[in-house]
Amino acid sequence: MLNIEERRIWTVSSLLRWGTDRLKEKEIGSQRITIELLLAHVLRCKRLDLYTGLNKPLSQSEVTRFNILLDRRLSREPVHYILGETEFMGLSFVVDGRVLIPRPETEVLVEQAVKITQDVAHESPILVLDIGTGCGNVAVGLAKLVQRVTVTATDVSRAALEVAKINVERHGVGDRVHLMEHDVFGSVDELVRTPFDMILSNPPYISSEEASALPAEILRFEPREAVLEGGDGLSFYRRIRELAVLLMKKGGWVLVETAYNQGPAVKSIFSDAGFQGVELIRDYDGNDRVVKAQRGS
Repeated sequence: MLNIEERRIWTVSSLLRWGTDRLKEKEIGSQRITIELLLAHVLRCKRLDLYTGLNKPLSQSEVTRFNILLDRRLSREPVHYILGETEFMGLSFVVDGRVLIPRPETEVLVEQAVKITQDVAHESPILVLDIGTGCGNVAVGLAKLVQRVTVTATDVSRAALEVAKINVERHGVGDRVHLMEHDVFGSVDELVRTPFDMILSNPPYISSEEASALPAEILRFEPREAVLEGGDGLSFYRRIRELAVLLMKKGGWVLVETAYNQGPAVKSIFSDAGFQGVELIRDYDGNDRVVKAQRGS
């Protein structure tokens, strides 16, 4: 840890430089933005405000708090766990080690769902099933963007649902996002009461072979059950295909996120089962990201 006795006065500017250099030494990426986020968190200000007060001296307690956060990042803990929140679809979500950190590419899944709802002519609620909701980012993001949506958001992890509950309440969508503890490979009795118009999922899709290549940030800190599929990476997609037939209205849509290299295989899982309009959607980096398929009417 930083010995504050080495320097009597630490300013915003000097800590930005020093912290950035520490991350570079450990070959941890996004050094500058990470230090800005940590320092802004300690000082309870916006990142931009740091640059209007570069010469501001920090108190001993502020330097100590910053140093504690920096040490956590140096141990490879993801910065969003350190901060306790992240942004998704322009909304702030609470995150910690109980849930996967939402990725920007998952926004493509929500964007595609929104487009489908815009083509639904009837005024009755659009019933959506979100499988593996995690912190609730997909369910909450969709509910905030589409008022006609009612989402049943499921997860096998009770701990994850505790975090999702916080985010549902934070964004005031508790009347339209209903959380349920459910194993996707278990009984569907609780879900068959009302057919869904849409099924969404960002399931675990990292195969056993690929697991060892994951960064330390994921392997050591993010919940393994939310990341690792444990087999060939496709078992959840096969099960979701089965559930789409059992639980979704004819003409309904299923949208699933995939790994960059899984798109064609996941597309085949649905097209080979007779789903219509099966389409592979790319993310903003040009990678295959979402498979969209419609159940035959």
